[in-house]
Amino acid sequence: MKQRLSLRLRVTLVCGLLLAACCLLLTLSHNYYAYEMADAIEAIPLHPAVALETAGSPPMEELSLAQSTLPVRRLFRVQSLLAMGVIVAVGCLMVYWLTGKALSPLRRLDEQIRSRTAADLDRPLPVPSSGDEVAGLTVSFNQMSQNLSQAFARQKRFSQCAAHELRTPLTVLKTRMALFRKKGLCSTPETDALLRVLEEQTQRLSDLVGDLLALSNMDTLECGDRVDVPQLLADTVEDLLNQARQQQVSIQLHAQPGTVLGNRTLLERALFNLVENAVKYNRPDGP
Repeated sequence: MKQRLSLRLRVTLVCGLLLAACCLLLTLSHNYYAYEMADAIEAIPLHPAVALETAGSPPMEELSLAQSTLPVRRLFRVQSLLAMGVIVAVGCLMVYWLTGKALSPLRRLDEQIRSRTAADLDRPLPVPSSGDEVAGLTVSFNQMSQNLSQAFARQKRFSQCAAHELRTPLTVLKTRMALFRKKGLCSTPETDALLRVLEEQTQRLSDLVGDLLALSNMDTLECGDRVDVPQLLADTVEDLLNQARQQQVSIQLHAQPGTVLGNRTLLERALFNLVENAVKYNRPDGP
Protein backbone atom coordinates (compact mmCIF):
# COMPACT_ATOMS: atom_id res chain seq x y z
CA MET A 1 0.00 0.00 0.00
CA LYS A 2 1.35 3.40 -0.99
CA GLN A 3 2.30 5.45 2.05
CA ARG A 4 0.52 8.79 2.19
CA LEU A 5 1.43 11.98 3.98
CA SER A 6 0.15 12.38 7.50
CA LEU A 7 -2.86 14.55 8.20
CA ARG A 8 -0.63 17.02 10.01
CA LEU A 9 1.64 17.49 6.98
CA ARG A 10 -1.29 17.73 4.59
CA VAL A 11 -2.95 20.45 6.66
CA THR A 12 0.39 22.27 6.88
CA LEU A 13 0.92 22.09 3.11
CA VAL A 14 -2.58 23.35 2.34
CA CYS A 15 -2.29 26.22 4.80
CA GLY A 16 1.21 26.99 3.53
CA LEU A 17 -0.01 27.18 -0.06
CA LEU A 18 -2.88 29.45 0.93
CA LEU A 19 -0.54 31.65 2.95
CA ALA A 20 1.95 31.81 0.07
CA ALA A 21 -0.81 32.77 -2.38
CA CYS A 22 -2.08 35.50 -0.05
CA CYS A 23 1.43 36.85 0.55
CA LEU A 24 2.18 36.81 -3.18
CA LEU A 25 -0.99 38.74 -4.00
CA LEU A 26 -0.29 41.19 -1.20
CA THR A 27 3.30 41.69 -2.37
CA LEU A 28 2.25 42.22 -5.98
CA SER A 29 -0.41 44.72 -4.98
CA HIS A 30 2.00 46.62 -2.73
CA ASN A 31 4.64 46.72 -5.47
CA TYR A 32 2.09 47.89 -8.01
CA TYR A 33 0.78 50.73 -5.87
CA ALA A 34 4.30 51.64 -4.76
CA TYR A 35 5.43 51.90 -8.39
CA GLU A 36 2.35 53.92 -9.27
CA MET A 37 3.13 56.35 -6.46
CA ALA A 38 6.79 56.52 -7.47
CA ASP A 39 5.84 57.24 -11.09
CA ALA A 40 3.51 59.99 -9.94
CA ILE A 41 6.25 61.53 -7.82
CA GLU A 42 8.79 61.29 -10.64
CA ALA A 43 6.41 63.08 -13.00
CA ILE A 44 6.54 66.20 -10.83
CA PRO A 45 9.43 68.44 -12.00
CA LEU A 46 11.68 69.89 -9.37
CA HIS A 47 12.71 73.57 -9.85
CA PRO A 48 15.45 75.26 -7.92
CA ALA A 49 14.48 77.92 -5.48
CA VAL A 50 13.95 81.36 -7.01
CA ALA A 51 16.15 83.01 -4.42
CA LEU A 52 19.15 81.07 -5.61
CA GLU A 53 18.94 82.45 -9.15
CA THR A 54 20.99 85.54 -9.91
CA ALA A 55 20.25 88.07 -12.54
CA GLY A 56 21.77 87.28 -15.85
CA SER A 57 22.59 83.67 -14.99
CA PRO A 58 21.11 80.94 -17.17
CA PRO A 59 18.12 79.07 -15.65
CA MET A 60 18.90 75.76 -14.00
CA GLU A 61 17.62 72.60 -15.66
CA GLU A 62 14.75 70.68 -14.14
CA LEU A 63 15.86 67.84 -11.90
CA SER A 64 14.57 64.30 -12.62
CA LEU A 65 14.08 61.62 -9.94
CA ALA A 66 13.82 58.69 -12.36
CA GLN A 67 17.49 57.74 -12.17
CA SER A 68 17.75 58.30 -8.43
CA THR A 69 14.71 56.10 -7.56
CA LEU A 70 15.72 53.09 -9.68
CA PRO A 71 17.96 51.50 -6.98
CA VAL A 72 15.27 52.16 -4.41
CA ARG A 73 12.74 50.31 -6.55
CA ARG A 74 15.02 47.30 -6.86
CA LEU A 75 15.70 47.29 -3.14
CA PHE A 76 11.99 47.52 -2.40
CA ARG A 77 11.26 44.58 -4.72
CA VAL A 78 13.94 42.38 -3.14
CA GLN A 79 12.89 43.28 0.38
CA SER A 80 9.25 42.52 -0.45
CA LEU A 81 10.11 39.06 -1.79
CA LEU A 82 12.34 38.30 1.20
CA ALA A 83 9.65 39.44 3.61
CA MET A 84 7.11 37.26 1.81
CA GLY A 85 9.41 34.21 2.08
CA VAL A 86 10.00 34.79 5.78
CA ILE A 87 6.29 35.22 6.46
CA VAL A 88 5.42 32.03 4.56
CA ALA A 89 8.14 30.01 6.34
CA VAL A 90 7.16 31.27 9.79
CA GLY A 91 3.49 30.73 8.98
CA CYS A 92 4.10 27.12 7.89
CA LEU A 93 6.03 26.41 11.08
CA MET A 94 3.26 27.92 13.18
CA VAL A 95 0.61 25.92 11.31
CA TYR A 96 2.63 22.71 11.74
CA TRP A 97 3.01 23.32 15.48
CA LEU A 98 -0.63 24.28 15.98
CA THR A 99 -1.81 21.29 13.94
CA GLY A 100 0.30 19.00 16.10
CA LYS A 101 -1.25 20.46 19.23
CA ALA A 102 -4.74 20.09 17.77
CA LEU A 103 -4.16 16.49 16.64
CA SER A 104 -2.47 15.31 19.85
CA PRO A 105 -5.76 13.88 21.26
CA LEU A 106 -6.19 11.86 18.07
CA ARG A 107 -2.63 10.59 18.36
CA ARG A 108 -3.23 9.47 21.94
CA LEU A 109 -6.47 7.80 20.90
CA ASP A 110 -4.64 5.99 18.10
CA GLU A 111 -2.03 4.67 20.55
CA GLN A 112 -4.74 3.42 22.91
CA ILE A 113 -6.60 1.68 20.09
CA ARG A 114 -3.42 0.02 18.77
CA SER A 115 -2.69 -1.44 22.21
CA ARG A 116 -6.08 -3.20 22.33
CA THR A 117 -6.43 -6.96 21.88
CA ALA A 118 -9.40 -9.31 21.62
CA ALA A 119 -9.06 -10.08 25.33
CA ASP A 120 -9.72 -6.52 26.55
CA LEU A 121 -12.35 -5.30 24.11
CA ASP A 122 -14.87 -5.04 26.94
CA ARG A 123 -12.69 -2.47 28.75
CA PRO A 124 -13.76 1.02 27.56
CA LEU A 125 -11.32 3.75 26.69
CA PRO A 126 -11.30 6.89 28.85
CA VAL A 127 -13.48 9.54 27.24
CA PRO A 128 -11.91 13.04 27.14
CA SER A 129 -13.79 15.77 28.97
CA SER A 130 -13.38 18.20 26.06
CA GLY A 131 -16.72 17.24 24.52
CA ASP A 132 -15.37 17.68 20.99
CA GLU A 133 -15.17 15.34 18.01
CA VAL A 134 -12.42 13.27 19.64
CA ALA A 135 -14.68 12.56 22.61
CA GLY A 136 -17.47 11.51 20.26
CA LEU A 137 -15.08 9.25 18.36
CA THR A 138 -13.98 7.65 21.63
CA VAL A 139 -17.59 6.98 22.63
CA SER A 140 -18.30 5.41 19.23
CA PHE A 141 -15.21 3.20 19.51
CA ASN A 142 -16.24 2.06 22.99
CA GLN A 143 -19.68 1.10 21.69
CA MET A 144 -18.14 -0.81 18.78
CA SER A 145 -15.74 -2.60 21.15
CA GLN A 146 -18.60 -3.64 23.40
CA ASN A 147 -20.55 -5.01 20.43
CA LEU A 148 -17.52 -6.94 19.18
CA SER A 149 -16.83 -8.32 22.65
CA GLN A 150 -20.41 -9.53 22.97
CA ALA A 151 -20.28 -11.09 19.48
CA PHE A 152 -17.04 -12.92 20.31
CA ALA A 153 -18.53 -14.16 23.57
CA ARG A 154 -21.64 -15.49 21.80
CA GLN A 155 -19.50 -17.20 19.16
CA LYS A 156 -17.33 -18.78 21.83
CA ARG A 157 -20.35 -20.06 23.77
CA PHE A 158 -21.89 -21.47 20.59
CA SER A 159 -18.67 -23.29 19.65
CA GLN A 160 -18.33 -24.77 23.11
CA CYS A 161 -21.97 -25.87 23.25
CA ALA A 162 -21.86 -27.37 19.75
CA ALA A 163 -18.65 -29.25 20.52
CA HIS A 164 -20.04 -30.66 23.76
CA GLU A 165 -23.28 -31.71 22.08
CA LEU A 166 -21.42 -33.46 19.25
CA ARG A 167 -19.14 -35.37 21.56
CA THR A 168 -21.93 -37.56 22.95
CA PRO A 169 -23.15 -39.15 19.67
CA LEU A 170 -19.58 -39.56 18.45
CA THR A 171 -18.65 -41.37 21.65
CA VAL A 172 -21.65 -43.67 21.21
CA LEU A 173 -20.64 -44.43 17.62
CA LYS A 174 -17.06 -45.21 18.60
CA THR A 175 -18.25 -47.49 21.41
CA ARG A 176 -20.68 -49.38 19.16
CA MET A 177 -18.04 -49.91 16.48
CA ALA A 178 -15.53 -51.10 19.05
CA LEU A 179 -18.06 -53.62 20.38
CA PHE A 180 -18.89 -54.70 16.84
CA ARG A 181 -15.23 -55.40 16.13
CA LYS A 182 -14.65 -57.04 19.52
CA LYS A 183 -17.49 -59.52 18.96
CA GLY A 184 -15.88 -60.59 15.70
CA LEU A 185 -18.83 -59.68 13.53
CA CYS A 186 -16.58 -58.58 10.66
CA SER A 187 -16.99 -61.84 8.79
CA THR A 188 -16.12 -60.55 5.33
CA PRO A 189 -13.30 -58.33 4.06
CA GLU A 190 -15.86 -55.84 2.75
CA THR A 191 -17.39 -55.47 6.20
CA ASP A 192 -13.97 -55.07 7.78
CA ALA A 193 -13.01 -52.39 5.23
CA LEU A 194 -16.29 -50.56 5.78
CA LEU A 195 -15.84 -50.66 9.55
CA ARG A 196 -12.29 -49.35 9.21
CA VAL A 197 -13.50 -46.41 7.12
CA LEU A 198 -16.24 -45.66 9.66
CA GLU A 199 -13.72 -45.75 12.50
CA GLU A 200 -11.35 -43.40 10.67
CA GLN A 201 -14.07 -40.90 9.81
CA THR A 202 -15.52 -41.04 13.32
CA GLN A 203 -12.09 -40.37 14.74
CA ARG A 204 -11.70 -37.47 12.33
CA LEU A 205 -15.00 -36.02 13.51
CA SER A 206 -13.89 -36.43 17.12
CA ASP A 207 -10.66 -34.60 16.36
CA LEU A 208 -12.59 -31.82 14.65
CA VAL A 209 -14.84 -31.46 17.67
CA GLY A 210 -11.78 -31.21 19.88
CA ASP A 211 -10.29 -28.58 17.60
CA LEU A 212 -13.60 -26.71 17.63
CA LEU A 213 -13.29 -26.48 21.38
CA ALA A 214 -9.66 -25.41 21.05
CA LEU A 215 -10.53 -22.76 18.47
CA SER A 216 -12.91 -21.17 20.95
CA ASN A 217 -9.77 -20.40 22.94
CA MET A 218 -6.90 -19.83 20.52
CA ASP A 219 -4.35 -19.56 23.31
CA THR A 220 -4.66 -23.28 24.07
CA LEU A 221 -4.53 -24.50 20.46
CA GLU A 222 -1.67 -26.96 19.93
CA CYS A 223 0.32 -26.28 16.77
CA GLY A 224 3.48 -28.26 17.44
CA ASP A 225 2.70 -31.47 15.53
CA ARG A 226 5.34 -32.56 13.02
CA VAL A 227 3.22 -33.46 9.99
CA ASP A 228 4.47 -35.52 7.05
CA VAL A 229 3.08 -33.56 4.10
CA PRO A 230 3.30 -36.29 1.39
CA GLN A 231 1.62 -38.82 3.68
CA LEU A 232 -1.08 -36.32 4.57
CA LEU A 233 -1.70 -35.64 0.89
CA ALA A 234 -1.80 -39.35 0.12
CA ASP A 235 -4.39 -39.94 2.86
CA THR A 236 -6.48 -37.06 1.55
CA VAL A 237 -6.37 -38.38 -2.02
CA GLU A 238 -7.32 -41.86 -0.82
CA ASP A 239 -10.35 -40.51 1.03
CA LEU A 240 -11.56 -38.69 -2.09
CA LEU A 241 -10.91 -41.37 -4.72
CA ASN A 242 -14.50 -42.62 -4.75
CA GLN A 243 -15.89 -39.12 -5.12
CA ALA A 244 -13.38 -38.41 -7.91
CA ARG A 245 -14.47 -41.54 -9.79
CA GLN A 246 -18.10 -40.47 -9.53
CA GLN A 247 -17.19 -37.05 -10.90
CA GLN A 248 -15.04 -38.68 -13.61
CA VAL A 249 -12.02 -36.75 -12.37
CA SER A 250 -8.52 -38.13 -12.03
CA ILE A 251 -6.29 -37.18 -9.09
CA GLN A 252 -2.53 -37.22 -9.58
CA LEU A 253 -0.22 -36.79 -6.62
CA HIS A 254 3.29 -35.36 -7.03
CA ALA A 255 4.76 -34.38 -3.65
CA GLN A 256 8.31 -33.83 -2.49
CA PRO A 257 9.33 -35.26 0.90
CA GLY A 258 8.98 -32.77 3.71
CA THR A 259 7.46 -32.06 7.10
CA VAL A 260 5.82 -29.00 8.64
CA LEU A 261 4.93 -27.95 12.16
CA GLY A 262 1.27 -27.29 12.89
CA ASN A 263 -2.01 -28.79 13.99
CA ARG A 264 -2.43 -32.08 12.13
CA THR A 265 -6.21 -32.12 12.22
CA LEU A 266 -6.58 -28.57 10.93
CA LEU A 267 -4.01 -29.15 8.18
CA GLU A 268 -5.79 -32.34 7.18
CA ARG A 269 -9.11 -30.53 7.06
CA ALA A 270 -7.65 -27.68 4.99
CA LEU A 271 -6.12 -30.05 2.42
CA PHE A 272 -9.28 -32.14 2.33
CA ASN A 273 -11.39 -29.07 1.59
CA LEU A 274 -9.02 -27.90 -1.16
CA VAL A 275 -8.92 -31.26 -2.94
CA GLU A 276 -12.65 -31.82 -2.45
CA ASN A 277 -13.47 -28.46 -4.04
CA ALA A 278 -11.09 -29.22 -6.91
CA VAL A 279 -12.92 -32.50 -7.52
CA LYS A 280 -16.40 -31.12 -7.01
CA TYR A 281 -16.07 -28.10 -9.30
CA ASN A 282 -13.89 -29.69 -11.98
CA ARG A 283 -15.11 -30.65 -15.44
CA PRO A 284 -15.70 -34.32 -16.34
CA ASP A 285 -12.54 -36.17 -17.38
CA GLY A 286 -10.54 -33.27 -16.01
CA PRO A 287 -7.16 -33.61 -14.29
